[in-house]
Amino acid sequence: MANDDDITLTREALYDLVWSKPMSKLAPEFGISDVALTKRCKRLGIPYPGLGYWARLAAGQKIKRPKLPPPPKNLRPWELAITFKKQPEPALREEPRDEPPPPDVIVRDALRSPHPAVERLRHELAQAQVNHNGLLRVSATRATGTALKIGSDSVKRTLRVLDALFNALEKRGHEVKLDGVGYDRVLELSVIVDGECVRMTVDETVGRRPHVPTEAEIENNKRWGARIPKNDGYPSGQLTLQVRPGRSWADSKVARLEDLLGRVVVDIELAPEAIRRARAEAAQRQAEWEAAERRRLRTQRLNWYQHELARAFERMVNDWRKAQDLQAFVVALEQRIGTAKLDAMTERWLASVKRHARAVDPVEHVERLASELEPSDEVLEVAWREHEAREQRNARARDGIAY
Repeated sequence: MANDDDITLTREALYDLVWSKPMSKLAPEFGISDVALTKRCKRLGIPYPGLGYWARLAAGQKIKRPKLPPPPKNLRPWELAITFKKQPEPALREEPRDEPPPPDVIVRDALRSPHPAVERLRHELAQAQVNHNGLLRVSATRATGTALKIGSDSVKRTLRVLDALFNALEKRGHEVKLDGVGYDRVLELSVIVDGECVRMTVDETVGRRPHVPTEAEIENNKRWGARIPKNDGYPSGQLTLQVRPGRSWADSKVARLEDLLGRVVVDIELAPEAIRRARAEAAQRQAEWEAAERRRLRTQRLNWYQHELARAFERMVNDWRKAQDLQAFVVALEQRIGTAKLDAMTERWLASVKRHARAVDPVEHVERLASELEPSDEVLEVAWREHEAREQRNARARDGIAY
């Protein structure tokens, strides 16, 4: 039923499983939802328990299980094997990492000779528009994924915080970059550490307060039923700096963001390790998916290939019977002719008839009949592509006849 990496089930095996435990418990074993598992059962023509079945069974009722009907006629032979990806074991909790001591990062009271990236941010913020929550929108459009989302009252403070952070990072040998990305010219703030790109964003928390309806809103509500908002958003003054990948560092009752910048530097310097680990895990997942896809394709194509071998064998039997009829005809023809002298044309024709009867007979070429039952992936790939090409030619021919 299963190998090291996959779970492959026949219709019969899946039928037994869905009647052994609820879908909600069975589906997670295959890495899918109970709705997805139900859809697969419907496609394969597998009956499954209805609502209330397990409760009635727990109450001691005896319920007759419906028999498994034949598979739907529209399913091909290789579609009757269902393969699920084996679910990995739960990952062990990662041990806390030992962090180096944070450096001292001093935020100045005033911005003097700012870092180039800070100067550009100041320019961008000066011409930014305000969104419905009172935050400055630093992008060419309404894009929301920009590096800065802060209120106008927090601009000076944010720039002083980033100036201190950028200078501290560059003193430690890292490169700070600020780019406008894509058509939206969304700002992307990043630090190059050990050749890896670590991204940062600064957001201001949006507060909520009751909305005071205007006369126009009240009038529109009465006349048109227009909705009146219950609350208004406003910049709260609380800043959050997010390191990606990494942690969020925010103002709190205990400390302000200015007091956390040394730890932010450490977090940024540790981020490349997480980036490389994530990249390695993604590569592993991709390799596992590709291996599973190769196995799935092999199972599908091998089922098709062996089905084709069976059809070829049936064609051989039909050809052999046809050859028997042709050879019997030749024998009857020769008996009829007897010892009569034939003209040259009849002799040539008779010789041709004998050759055709032998050529049709597959037994005459037994050394060419056998085929590998489980060919390599490369052979299967070639056979599959030839099959698809034939199907396309046949489809075009049918379309030509139809028109």
